[in-house]
Amino acid sequence: MLPAKKEITRHLNEIADMMEFIGENVFKIRAFRNASNSIRGFEGDIMLMISEQRLNEIKGIGKGIQPIILDFVSSGSSKLHAELEAALPKGISELFEIKGLGPKKAALLFKELNVTDRNSLIQAVEDNRLAEIQGFGEKTSMKILEELKKIFENEKFCLINKGFFLINEFEKKLASLKGVHRFARTGEARRIREIFSALEFVLIADSAAEVKTLAAGFISKPVLKESIVEGVFADMPVKLYITGSEKEFQTRLFQTTGENEFHQVIGYKGEESDSEVAIFNLLELPYIAPENRETEFFNSPYFKNYKPSDLKEEDFKGHFHFHTYYSDGFNSLEEMYKSAAEHGYQFSIVCDHSQSAFYAGGLTLAKIEKQRAEIEELRKSGVMIFQGIESDILADGSLDYPEDVLKKFSLVVASVHSRLNLTSGEMTARMIKAIENPYTDILAHPTGRILLKRDPYPVDIKKVIDACAANEVALEINSNPKRLDTDWRFLFYAREKGVRFAINADAHATDQIAFVKFGTMIAKKSGITAEEVINCYDFNQFKTFASRKVKRDL
Repeated sequence: MLPAKKEITRHLNEIADMMEFIGENVFKIRAFRNASNSIRGFEGDIMLMISEQRLNEIKGIGKGIQPIILDFVSSGSSKLHAELEAALPKGISELFEIKGLGPKKAALLFKELNVTDRNSLIQAVEDNRLAEIQGFGEKTSMKILEELKKIFENEKFCLINKGFFLINEFEKKLASLKGVHRFARTGEARRIREIFSALEFVLIADSAAEVKTLAAGFISKPVLKESIVEGVFADMPVKLYITGSEKEFQTRLFQTTGENEFHQVIGYKGEESDSEVAIFNLLELPYIAPENRETEFFNSPYFKNYKPSDLKEEDFKGHFHFHTYYSDGFNSLEEMYKSAAEHGYQFSIVCDHSQSAFYAGGLTLAKIEKQRAEIEELRKSGVMIFQGIESDILADGSLDYPEDVLKKFSLVVASVHSRLNLTSGEMTARMIKAIENPYTDILAHPTGRILLKRDPYPVDIKKVIDACAANEVALEINSNPKRLDTDWRFLFYAREKGVRFAINADAHATDQIAFVKFGTMIAKKSGITAEEVINCYDFNQFKTFASRKVKRDL
């Protein structure tokens, strides 16, 4: 797969960062930053320019930078990048992205305090040496310390996609172990948590000691304690609960799926049986699906008439909110549509970034017309693809196109990408104004969180949900494993208010269309059903939804 514009711009900026650290000529540094900006803002077919080796015709990209970009595109790196990286102290580039630092300040700390990585930086802060350096101070030092602690804490976890990948790999290992008769995943993975802190399995095996011995081939430092084998697999803690019978297996599976708080809420006091269904019967409760064994679900109004969600990926007919070469995607419009069709989608609505998203090569008016013309050509062959937009919500709550532009889109996804430092009141008012815009159809990733990297911005999410309900705007469950936003804990309230949902992959490449499975898993945690999800509408139902407030040409 060829890299998208954002990958090329990132590579050029990394080169500029490393040059800045070593004190390279300021004009050289500026040349790479300018080239990065030129690629980002280029409105033509960047892949065509690459294939024809005409990048130097783009303003800001000289003959010296073109071969570096071509090198990166062909190999995934570049000779210059590799040379600069080899010349840097190992681990120093970790510091460039830390809030309050950057290449220039990292160079100063390296020179003055011999800070070479995050560990030496945190030591310098704790020893009060950082505050003595010009340009820093006690307040800045404390902010950096706080950021470092957050980074180290987040590294104890992994995102859901990595977690399931590791689980699948680990299960292959378990399947080959002699004396292991049965196993099942449990804990966070079985409950479908957004992030995993450990990989847990329940086993029926002949001997716990034998499992420990055999597992030493792929678990580092295995320890056996009270029929539990613990160790580390691919930097993730692993727990294997060893049982010797079906009754013990089912009971242990029940006990390790839900957390202690959930067991307290449902009144579990150690009941045992040879099936989980029987254990729930002993508690005079219906069988609760593993993903729903959360205290929040038990306390929700939907538990009174509980039944597991009927939502399935096969229900999805409409593919919304995805990106192409026109903004920051990796693939063409046709490639994305064809891949969506292979996944079973009946119709697709592309929603590339809007003009304010300059960092993502958002669509200017000229690019909108060019994309629309391509869509019209595809439509002539019977392809069910339409033009939407992911329109940035500006600081005052306006969408970043006038009405005469917005009305031509088949779908408008509104989202916040900038000015994340507003107060809760300001952010809430901003989002509500955008929701009240008659052209807004979906509110995307409403809390702005990036899991294990960025906290949600301050916002009164219940007021935002109320506004979605009042204005018939669908709330997005963004399926990208880095987001999974809306947080499932807020979905109970949204369902209570009668809000509809859009489960979108926010795909930037064909292989990311499969992300929808994670959004579906998260939706099921709150009991969402197919009839509540606009992606499950057939085309006529969707046309009704899209034209509920303004007439749409579909």
